[in-house]
Amino acid sequence: MPKPKAVVLIGPPGCGKGTIKRRFTEIGFIPFEMSDELKKRMKKDPEFHAAADDLMARGELITDEMIVETAIPALMEMGCNRDLVISGIPRTIGQVAVLDEYLAKRGYDYYFCVFNLTEEACKNRILQDPNRTDRRDNDPDVIDARMEYYRQHIPSIERYFDLAVNEERFFWVSAADSPIEVWEKVLANIPVRASI
Repeated sequence: MPKPKAVVLIGPPGCGKGTIKRRFTEIGFIPFEMSDELKKRMKKDPEFHAAADDLMARGELITDEMIVETAIPALMEMGCNRDLVISGIPRTIGQVAVLDEYLAKRGYDYYFCVFNLTEEACKNRILQDPNRTDRRDNDPDVIDARMEYYRQHIPSIERYFDLAVNEERFFWVSAADSPIEVWEKVLANIPVRASI
């Protein structure tokens, strides 16, 4: 019996992760979105909600510990016999290490896909996307803050990939092309084509 697959999508805001995630769901992958899991936990856990609100009120981000404590139980609830496409995590080297270890221990055939796209192109996509017109993260200051956070953390994430023993599980894709071309590039790095 083949191992279940997990594809982890990493990239700056506006690079097209959501489009590729939808493509994976169309071929049977179950989506895991970190922001959705955080919202669920906030609804169920008032103490967690208060702590997260306090951090955000101070202009700080939710800690690695809070992210991991939310993500791993949620992933475990989904079981380990289903193909997954994961986005919204990891965003730091600490999160990468935990997710890498979790997927390996649970027996997944897994891959980390990093999308490369210039900040200018990402910002243009965000501002021109009609589906984002009501989103708070359309604010230029919010976009800049998210870009800066990504810019700070992606070098250490890439160094982790470079030093990994199982380096074939980590690959980079240019997101500058059309969605279908980007999708084809992603598939070229993951052995899922035969099952489509």
